[in-house]
Amino acid sequence: MVLEAHHTYSRLVDTLKGYGRVVVAFSGGVDSTLVVKAAADALGPENMLAATGVSASLGEREQDGAVRTLQDLNLAHRHRLIGTYEQDNPLYRANNPDRCFHCKTELYTQLEELAARENFNCIANGANTDDLSDYRPGMEAAKNYSVRSPLVEAGLAKADVRSVALHLSLPNWDKPAAPCLASRVPHGTEVNPEILSQIGKAEAFLSDLGLSEFRVRHHGDVARIEALPDSWAFFDDAKRRTRIERAFESFGYRFVALDLGGYRMGKAVIR
Repeated sequence: MVLEAHHTYSRLVDTLKGYGRVVVAFSGGVDSTLVVKAAADALGPENMLAATGVSASLGEREQDGAVRTLQDLNLAHRHRLIGTYEQDNPLYRANNPDRCFHCKTELYTQLEELAARENFNCIANGANTDDLSDYRPGMEAAKNYSVRSPLVEAGLAKADVRSVALHLSLPNWDKPAAPCLASRVPHGTEVNPEILSQIGKAEAFLSDLGLSEFRVRHHGDVARIEALPDSWAFFDDAKRRTRIERAFESFGYRFVALDLGGYRMGKAVIR
């Protein structure tokens, strides 16, 4: 297993050696972290820049986590926080199934300008081969900007990414997927900074209480908590439930519900 992970990582590094100077779209997740690490090893840190798009759709915890990850890798000096303005686009705010296309278009527009200003050759993202089999509007945006996907080019699926990240002792090798906060809002419900702030506060509160692997789905004045069934005992304590209810009320929710269907990716599209 160790030898296989070593060979897989070597293949990724060799892939990136042909990129020249690269700006990596860095979300703070394990996929883009592996790309950042491999790009630094392949090209030298001075030829790699990790750029994180910052807007209302990125929770503060995720932003802080991205910063800490690169600090742990001694690459904090190669990290930029770039403001993105997808909220200015009514097509993004409309929150239709192609929302991610408009979000990524804004991100790649900003990264393309950054690359041109600072003489980088290309932009790379953290897409892996598993992403090719799913509906990913953001991947269409990447094509429009000639964004390269080194994990795809090197043939790495999500399981390969986890294995190599563990082999390299990356600090977030087992970090759960954390899509942007807008993914908690049903399609067709307009996305705005106030809603995203509500969701971010609610999820941060539950995380601080010790809950993991969950989502807070936004339905107007109802917050629907999706958690893995084996963590439902977390809600058995009456005092904890009262704390959650009062906190969520302070965030702007009138009602708090636990979804008996459990946590499922993409369930926010249900109206």
